[in-house]
Amino acid sequence: QDSDDKDEYNSITKLTEIFAIPEKLAQKVFVDGVDALEALKNISENQLAQLNPIAIGTGFLVGGTHLMTNQHVIADPKEAKECVAQFNYVKDSLGNIQTVVEYEFAPEILFVSNPALDYTLVQLKAGAFTQQAGYQFDWIQLIEDDTKVAPGINKGLLEGAENTSPITQAPTYINGDLVFIIQHPKGERKQIVQNDNRVLDYSENGLLQDFLRYGGASNYGSSGSPVFNSNWQLVALHHAAIAKDSKNQEKAKSVSAKSKNKPEIIAYQGVRICRIIENLKKKSFTDPKIASFIQDFVVTSEQLNYPPLPSALEFDGESSYIDLGADVSLDISEAITVEALIQAKPELLQGTVINRVNAYSLFWNKGQIGVKLHSSKAVLTNKCFFNDNLWHHVAFTWVKNTDNITIYLDGESQKTEEAKDFPSKSSISQKPNNKLYIGCDRETEKEGYFHGAIAEVRLWKLARTPERIKANMHRRLDKDDQAGLIGYWQFEEVGGYKVYNSAMKDVPSLPDINFFTSNQPIQPLFGLQLNGKNEYINCGDYENLKIDQAITIEAWIKSNEQNRDGIIVNRGGSWNEVGYCLWLNKGNICVDLSSNDDDNADGARGYSNNTVSVLTQNAVLNHDSWHHIAFTWEQNSKEIKIYIDGEKQSVNTSPFFEGPIGEPRVSLNIARSQNYGYYFNGCIAEVRLWKIARTQEQIKENMTRQLKEDNEKEGLVGYWQLTEAEGDEAENSVSNDDNGIVDGGKWLRPYVLLAANQSAYGVTFKTKRLKACQYPALPLPFGLKLNGDSDRIDCENNQSLDSTEALTVETWFKHRFGNCLIVSQYDRDNNGYSLSWYEGKIRVTFQSNNPYVKTIVYTRDNAPQDCVWHHIAFTWDQNSQEIAIYIDGRIQDSVVEGQCQSIVFAGQTKSIGLFTGSLNRLKQANLTIAAKDKNEIYYNVAIAEVRLWKVAHTQDHIKANMSQRLKGTEKGLIGYWRLDDGGENNKVVRNLVSDHHHGKIDGGKWFPTQSY
Repeated sequence: QDSDDKDEYNSITKLTEIFAIPEKLAQKVFVDGVDALEALKNISENQLAQLNPIAIGTGFLVGGTHLMTNQHVIADPKEAKECVAQFNYVKDSLGNIQTVVEYEFAPEILFVSNPALDYTLVQLKAGAFTQQAGYQFDWIQLIEDDTKVAPGINKGLLEGAENTSPITQAPTYINGDLVFIIQHPKGERKQIVQNDNRVLDYSENGLLQDFLRYGGASNYGSSGSPVFNSNWQLVALHHAAIAKDSKNQEKAKSVSAKSKNKPEIIAYQGVRICRIIENLKKKSFTDPKIASFIQDFVVTSEQLNYPPLPSALEFDGESSYIDLGADVSLDISEAITVEALIQAKPELLQGTVINRVNAYSLFWNKGQIGVKLHSSKAVLTNKCFFNDNLWHHVAFTWVKNTDNITIYLDGESQKTEEAKDFPSKSSISQKPNNKLYIGCDRETEKEGYFHGAIAEVRLWKLARTPERIKANMHRRLDKDDQAGLIGYWQFEEVGGYKVYNSAMKDVPSLPDINFFTSNQPIQPLFGLQLNGKNEYINCGDYENLKIDQAITIEAWIKSNEQNRDGIIVNRGGSWNEVGYCLWLNKGNICVDLSSNDDDNADGARGYSNNTVSVLTQNAVLNHDSWHHIAFTWEQNSKEIKIYIDGEKQSVNTSPFFEGPIGEPRVSLNIARSQNYGYYFNGCIAEVRLWKIARTQEQIKENMTRQLKEDNEKEGLVGYWQLTEAEGDEAENSVSNDDNGIVDGGKWLRPYVLLAANQSAYGVTFKTKRLKACQYPALPLPFGLKLNGDSDRIDCENNQSLDSTEALTVETWFKHRFGNCLIVSQYDRDNNGYSLSWYEGKIRVTFQSNNPYVKTIVYTRDNAPQDCVWHHIAFTWDQNSQEIAIYIDGRIQDSVVEGQCQSIVFAGQTKSIGLFTGSLNRLKQANLTIAAKDKNEIYYNVAIAEVRLWKVAHTQDHIKANMSQRLKGTEKGLIGYWRLDDGGENNKVVRNLVSDHHHGKIDGGKWFPTQSY
């Protein structure tokens, strides 16, 4: 550049104009006596940031299209819109610059930030021609584990702590863990901090509640970097430098803060990932997008600490509830205690936890806990309570002839006030029809539906003491603590519509239920109840449902409203639609048939003027009673005949239809017209569609029984019995591939069984089953943690635990470190078997000494070492002699020491261990759950749900049952220890197969321990 050009630009005014330098900044940059261009060349980093305020920082992918960085880098959605994320901003091993790939942000889809924790989670754009960033560059797994990194520590701090023997020979100081930061300091290419990068000492605040402090080197632009431990697990989000101010005090400053006079940096600070996840989980209650992100991409502490076993039921606040029936075994008279664990959604204003109609109710009202005995006014707690979305224990007690209703929250009695807006009733009544409900009251107009989750509901016919309530609120009840217990619903069933009452000591065998009653008027004991608003069954438009030359339609119905119109079966026919229709018209039965009308301009759209409508005369059905309805028509006679309860009815017009029945343009629907609605309000069952005209005798003979034999079904093209107890399909027993789709409605069969089961179980309606590993965690133990030198569970030797011909051992297992036995049974001569963790493998050992035979089988691949719960199992059968190992329900390839055989499976050769010895000498063998390997100093595991079978189960059986609780009465089950009994001083784990031979705990702790 020549001197003239330089002179032209060597002007403060010109440079200020070109670079749009603010006036105040220009006064700092351009000082007297300094050449303007030279002053601009020496601009400081802080001044440059003011000149170009666009954020420069580091971020990283934590999902398919999700990026995490600091909140001070991208503070709000508007700022995100102005930024781009650059990937592949690196040099290769030869120093060559790689091609950068840019993605814009989409904060309108997802943007989450928290200034206190200084994080932002924002979505990236992904178009039709753009691969999602995470699937091109991969992402970092977010794991909510607060034990993945440790500070430096003096040995003296451990004095007096439990289990310190393994480190007695340790040096006087233990260094903090190494951490590694991947960053873009000053916006430069990717760099890794590998020097001077240890976590600070504990006494130097190396590990704080929310933050992690460490050495290293970073600069502005490093904000938002991922911080890893030495196993390359993400532990923190880099965000600040720790400096000493003029008073020599520590002060955290944003890494992006830049100054000429930089203070002394003594450390750097990152936000702990476990705290960010914790904050995201809290936000997820009100933001379904965050909830979806967590479900797809985050391993939460609940998944780490809780096995995926059933734990609770979720209620939607609109129509979910449980009907527990009205059996006399649930009646109370002199006193009552009701307990439950509840998790109320923040939007819940009012909701019932448990209610006995016209007797008692425990409910939630605008943050207050209320109790209503229906001979008095409601009692509410003085204060409004939790709105934290977490689980809480609620309870109340009452004794007859007193005014003393005591309400408890989390084991503490609460001060109460009498409500003014709840009307009193005259007396407590427990009549046969007064049912017990969970999740609604079924009394008020709004029915008090609960929104949230409920678990561990307990009903007692005595008033429990405050001490007993508090002692047992966070543990499951054992048989020694069930005096006076008449209802105990744990909601641990995996599927189905039943919730069992665990307080039933001897569940009676349920009587056989005939599908039809024997008394007149004849009525079925099954079907579907429909609300008359939006509930129906769509049976499709399958070819076999085509009717033209003859037809019979039959159905059992019970209308809930007198003189209410409602469709029974419809596939066109009405409103000039081509097809056929059977419906209820102001209490009378109406039949509409319509043929094709090619001359009609609307014929191509399925409409016709060739329609006949026939209505019964003076045959108004009494509502609330079951009736059998049928009609027939055939091309030969052309007469439409209508039958009620098997009797032919007179009609109001000529019953003749020329035919044939036209081809409808709509699907066959039960309880509605596809185009016009007219939803049926009531119950429908046993719907039959024939392509022949049945005689009156045939209709009468078969209307009160189900059709079973093939010779009874000639001409039958559709048969929807509606005997299902749950689900959203109505089976067509003529063709299982043509099932109807149920949209709404309530199946009746469970309620018939409910009336006969003597409170053995209740019936759920529209509830959702939750697992223990879902957030928020239920405050109950789900296993036993064992980590000491002698920690174990001794189940003693007992002949009932011996199995000589076949064996299956199962457990849920969480491994942290160390080799250990999981389940073992050996006698004094080492005859027996064991399941163990050894050097990252699952190992099974069998041994017998007369003659000597020993087989050791290892999994070929390492077992998962992610600190998450996994299901471990093995089987052995004396006939085949084969030993099989399963992880999470899948058989594993093995390495064998001892006898084996090779098989070809899926084109690969696999080894199978063989044990040809005998287990006949196990009669003198103790069964032990968990124990330290003899060569280990220390181990850390958690175990739950140990099952011992005297049969060798298949892979399908293991996989189908591993995530559900057992009853203890299953065939072949000889030992069942859930290991979740709980109790501060309890040292026993129950064997649920027997009242005897429980396990004795030596040193273990109930897990998770934070439940207490």
